[in-house]
Amino acid sequence: MNPIYSSNLSHTNLTIAANANLAMHAAWVQQRTPGMRVIEDAELVVVDSGLPCDTFNIVCRARLTAPNAQRRIREVIDHFAKAERPFAWC
Repeated sequence: MNPIYSSNLSHTNLTIAANANLAMHAAWVQQRTPGMRVIEDAELVVVDSGLPCDTFNIVCRARLTAPNAQRRIREVIDHFAKAERPFAWC
């Protein structure tokens, strides 16, 4: 393996770090811009830019539990349907 890419991170920790990195990149601007919204909890990060573009309306870092998954997915779909904005689930 190329030493540049070697790491002491386990596969699980690397996955957690990658998901956290994506969530930070997806939400950074929206968290600091009036009129844009980020809803973050233990299960999801929902980024709603207010723009009609799925590039900036993103759902990420999903850690849904079986009992909550259907309800949480429906909440996200309903949120963006009501707002009439497309979104991407990463």
